[in-house]
Amino acid sequence: MKARLTKGLWVAFAILLFGPFALVYALGFLGMNIAAVLAFGTWFMFALSACGVIMCIDLIVTGIRNRRVEWIMLIIVVAVTLWWLRIAIKPFL
Repeated sequence: MKARLTKGLWVAFAILLFGPFALVYALGFLGMNIAAVLAFGTWFMFALSACGVIMCIDLIVTGIRNRRVEWIMLIIVVAVTLWWLRIAIKPFL
């Protein structure tokens, strides 16, 4: 039961995160350019930042569990994630 709930939460998270991107493609086929709207760019940068945070958490857990040298990759992913987050926050400042 717990595995189904966890799997369902990941599916819901993926739909919320990537659903608008699929909507943009669908509307693009109809000739509407919703990607030029500032809200889309902001959402897209926040979505990339969320993916970067998830990847950072995964790299930390895997690095601790396996004692591998994944820390250099973690530094690169953190830097790129912070860059995406800075771009996402810029319109609100």
